[in-house]
Amino acid sequence: MFSNDFKSILPIEKDDLRVCLFTLDDISERYIGWLNNKELVRFSNQRFMNHDEASCREFFDSVSRSNSVFLAVKHNVHGHIGTMTVHFNQRHGTADMGILIGETSVPGAGSTAWLMVMDKVLSLSGVRKITAGTLSCNKAMLGVIRKSDMVPDGIRVQQELVEGVAFDMLHFARFSYD
Repeated sequence: MFSNDFKSILPIEKDDLRVCLFTLDDISERYIGWLNNKELVRFSNQRFMNHDEASCREFFDSVSRSNSVFLAVKHNVHGHIGTMTVHFNQRHGTADMGILIGETSVPGAGSTAWLMVMDKVLSLSGVRKITAGTLSCNKAMLGVIRKSDMVPDGIRVQQELVEGVAFDMLHFARFSYD
């Protein structure tokens, strides 16, 4: 099972960043605040939800029961600064990644964490493709994707509305043989 293989190589560390399993202790007012910060999640479907400790525990439990991994991104000085998810599909040899950096005080942390996790996922035997998607207006995520050498993998034209304006959903991939 990919998720167990991946969990066995955690934590991943580089410079001042550490990516480790998200635990119930990581559900804090700070974390819940990120999820409820409409500006921070403006390009995510999280913007339509109101989160509290109970909803965060429900998400944590649902991921724990799946073939997915929920990660905390931590900085040696700033503490818990973000989260990542990796949704594995062993039958197809794929992994879909997502990221939320809640504390923007560490420039480049999102790209660094993304590359750290991507490299480890690609090192797993049987993973042939990593995917990710973002709206065409999400410049920060597009920057992360560019830095990770992902390639275009499809477009859903005018898929989602942000403040009444339709934007394309862009899909990207990186293959294990790249």
